[in-house]
Amino acid sequence: MDAQLKNAKPDLESAKEKFSLREDALERSNTVTQNELDGILKGFDKLTRNFMDFDIERQNLEKQINCLQNRCKELENELADERVKHIGLDSNNNEPATTITLRKEFRKVVAGLKNEQQKK
Repeated sequence: MDAQLKNAKPDLESAKEKFSLREDALERSNTVTQNELDGILKGFDKLTRNFMDFDIERQNLEKQINCLQNRCKELENELADERVKHIGLDSNNNEPATTITLRKEFRKVVAGLKNEQQKK
């Protein structure tokens, strides 16, 4: 039995050394993999933050666009109201105009509306 133990001892030492080498290689591989995953996670966090920032900026710009569109509509309505108020007034003396001048102005308004619709 003593002889068997002596014969098994070098095999055990060899197996221990192989196991240690393999363990060291796996630990190095684990460290490299962990570093790669950390880099990927940092990149993902950065992308997520950028996405969130861009989304907030997009929402703010959409709000601004909506406000400007509403203001534009309000101004167009005011302009139309002012045009209607001034239909029929002669530009020289602010007196009521004749039917002929009213027709001319009406035609101008209709032509302007057609042009606006064609542009859209």
